[in-house]
Amino acid sequence: MTITVRSAKIEVVTSDGEVLEVPAAAEKAMEKFLLAVGLDASALVNHQPAFSVAEVRKNHSSAYLPWTPDQEADLTSRFLANETVADIAVAMGRKPGGIQARLTRLGLEKGSAA
Repeated sequence: MTITVRSAKIEVVTSDGEVLEVPAAAEKAMEKFLLAVGLDASALVNHQPAFSVAEVRKNHSSAYLPWTPDQEADLTSRFLANETVADIAVAMGRKPGGIQARLTRLGLEKGSAA
């Protein structure tokens, strides 16, 4: 599990990649929890963004946008045509990690191409 503070918003990313937002009202409870389990809660006070989506989109225009069914179909076609993750990422304006994550979610893993 990963806990990240972005723009005064706490996000918990579960092991399966699901992003859960923690309401601001729960911030104090989260801080107490982190301290109780021995983790540094100082990031909760600083509220520093981990990254800027606008900055990322300068190089990856579709990064962090929701996937449409058409995009998933395009991704699947490209994967089945044995395009590399890097090439697919460039063509679709997404980060390679985003491509790999979506392939995993679609059940398309290396070695599973028909």
